[in-house]
Amino acid sequence: MGWETGQGLALDATDSMIVITPGPGNRHRVDDRGALPLPAAARRMCGLTSGSPVILVAAVHEQILFVQPAAIVARLLAAQYAKLIGTRNAR
Repeated sequence: MGWETGQGLALDATDSMIVITPGPGNRHRVDDRGALPLPAAARRMCGLTSGSPVILVAAVHEQILFVQPAAIVARLLAAQYAKLIGTRNAR
């Protein structure tokens, strides 16, 4: 993403993902290892537990990073594939 150490970040947690965007004055920051904070409250809101795999999706030009539990992404994909298979079998 090109974010520097100390870059301010805004985190918005929904019921299934955390959305991270840069911005001056935001209280969350990229640390000196380049790591991004994921506060416990935001992780709980999204159903992330310690060690849970996540999927990161970056919209680089828009400077937006999405963090979503891998289990939710797998369920969404499974539903999409089931829909495609059902459509194909209906022909």
